[in-house]
Amino acid sequence: MNQLRINVKADLDIDAEASFIAEKFGIERGVQFYDACETTFNQLLTYPKIGKVREFSNISIEVRRWQVKGFAEYLIFYRLLADGQSDDQSLTIEVLRIVHGARDLEVLFQGEFSVE
Repeated sequence: MNQLRINVKADLDIDAEASFIAEKFGIERGVQFYDACETTFNQLLTYPKIGKVREFSNISIEVRRWQVKGFAEYLIFYRLLADGQSDDQSLTIEVLRIVHGARDLEVLFQGEFSVE
């Protein structure tokens, strides 16, 4: 069974973006962002390879991206890690960041990810 792991920066991103959305569009819309993230995470658990591989000039790992359901301008960046504990090809979906797609992603992610 696939597992989800949200790293600290991604967790902070969710709170920051939900807060921004709530301030700009109302509390209800901010709460909807949280719900949309959860829905999208469940989708990634079911279809982990659904996201397109996003190449960065300064990142050596394979990073995928997928839109937050209902908030298409927000992108979830994640990577897939093989779960070496079982033979059933289980994956861990590690959510790395959740950001607005209009940001300069090359600059934002400079030195961000490393192979562990």
